[in-house]
Amino acid sequence: MEVHHHAHTSRKKWTHYFWEFLMLFLAITLGFLVENQREHYVEHVRAKEFAALMYEDLKKDNELYIKGSEKFKMIKEHQDSLLFVLKGDFEKIDRYKMIRHWINAVWALNFTAHQATYEQMKNSGSLRYIRNIDLINRMQEYYNGILPDIHHYHTIQSELTEKRIVPFIEDHINYQEADFLNSQMNVSNPGLFDWNKRTAVKLYNMMSLLSNQNQFLNSFYIKAGEKSNETMQLLKQEYHLK
Repeated sequence: MEVHHHAHTSRKKWTHYFWEFLMLFLAITLGFLVENQREHYVEHVRAKEFAALMYEDLKKDNELYIKGSEKFKMIKEHQDSLLFVLKGDFEKIDRYKMIRHWINAVWALNFTAHQATYEQMKNSGSLRYIRNIDLINRMQEYYNGILPDIHHYHTIQSELTEKRIVPFIEDHINYQEADFLNSQMNVSNPGLFDWNKRTAVKLYNMMSLLSNQNQFLNSFYIKAGEKSNETMQLLKQEYHLK
């Protein structure tokens, strides 16, 4: 009967296990660092894409503020002229002059900010891609502070114009004689219906309120233009936009 003897394997030294552990640890750590760097790179690329889109949004908004301020200036001139006419004797009022200023004084600007990029970033959690704290603060001041204020005053202006002034206009002048759409008079001696001291005072009061709202809006347009410009410059510097 044969007896088989098992060969004794030599035990590995502790240094062998140490090097195996070290190599495994380094491989895992290196993989983690590479993946982390890849994520940072992807986030930076994505942030730059969002920055370019937001820059274009702000650029469009800025153009609206410039045109809006020019429009406000024109409207204010007619509002001031109308208020000056209304301060005179209501019985001797120059109807042509009053109505001509009137149809140019009730323009209400329509403003819709371009904030799709910001909303997309906010809703998707992509604002975390922006590392510059100052830039984040400027963005939030503009989108969460100034724009809601502009919308608020536009709403007040629209309600005052549509619910009070326009119905008042319809009760006192003939649209066949005054073309509000094109801001021009069709006759040299327009009619003025149910006109008395009470209606003259009511019109003066409403136009004073509208004039104040327009001045508020214009001040916010100027402030919004400054903030949007500041944000644009930070975006340009941070992401080297052209």
